[in-house]
Amino acid sequence: MLWGLDPMFNAFTRLYVKDILQMIKGPLDFLDSLLCYSLILKWIK
Repeated sequence: MLWGLDPMFNAFTRLYVKDILQMIKGPLDFLDSLLCYSLILKWIK
């Protein structure tokens, strides 16, 4: 329970979680834009 009181540890875990979330979000954003792009291409044709 001491970890919760340690500001350095808190900052570290927050950064770590943010990094993981961004690693997950990155490819998802990429797939999202690919999907949108293919939908637009279909719509044009």
